[in-house]
Amino acid sequence: MKHDFKGFIMNIQLNSAKTFFIQGVFSHFVVCEHSGGWIIELHFKDSALSVAHLVDARNHEERVFKSIDAALKTAREIGFSFDRLTSC
Repeated sequence: MKHDFKGFIMNIQLNSAKTFFIQGVFSHFVVCEHSGGWIIELHFKDSALSVAHLVDARNHEERVFKSIDAALKTAREIGFSFDRLTSC
C-alpha cells in the first residue's frame, strides 16, 4: 500500500515521540510500506496537514522497520495501544 500524504512531515527521534505522546499531541499512527520495509506515521491531533516520521538518533535517517511486527512494537513503545489492525 502506498500512502500519499500531502502535507508537512516532521522528522523526530523516538524519545521525542514518547514525550509528544505523553503530552497528548498525537491522534493516531499509521504503519505504511516504504522502501522495502515499514515506517510509522504519527498524526497530530491539531493538524490534518502534518505528521511525524521517526528518524534514527545516530544518523538522522528515516527509520525503516524490516517487519510490521517491529513497527508495531515501536508504536507500543511510544505509548500507543491497540487491539486490532485494519486495512485501507
